[in-house]
Amino acid sequence: MTESTIRPIVEAFYKASAARDIETALSFIADYVDWLVQGPVDLFAFLGQRRGKAAVREGYGEIARKLQITGYEIKTLLVGYSADVEIVLETKPDVLRIPTQALLEGNRLLVQRPDGKIEERTITPGLSNWQFTEVVSGLSANEKFVVSLERTGVKAGARVKSDKAAPGKGK
Repeated sequence: MTESTIRPIVEAFYKASAARDIETALSFIADYVDWLVQGPVDLFAFLGQRRGKAAVREGYGEIARKLQITGYEIKTLLVGYSADVEIVLETKPDVLRIPTQALLEGNRLLVQRPDGKIEERTITPGLSNWQFTEVVSGLSANEKFVVSLERTGVKAGARVKSDKAAPGKGK
């Protein structure tokens, strides 16, 4: 994405924020956002890290109660500044999805066979981001697959040895 394509989106976000149109501003933010505004949290409760859109909405509420925003103006991006922007073009609820980190190059996945061995399988991915990838075909909802690809010996043909979760930490 170039500055000419991202700039209108950033400006629309800032314009909505300045107008205190919180719902429009939040429409530009992913549900799983990891939001960080640096500053003295002990002085300004709306600063600091927030995870998820609901937490960011709460932060906007704090800003509205404490500050009067008169406007935003974007002239240039300064050297040394950075921003990670994820633009959500489409969402699909209730689909089979896997952690993106579980995918090998070429949309391959290591899947546990009924005999307890691992097989390599190619899936057809759908929507994807840094966290999750939709599986259109190649895996069913009840199948187990490998997420810990970095472990020694994890490869097709190896026998699966599942980690036991700590009590109260899941199944």
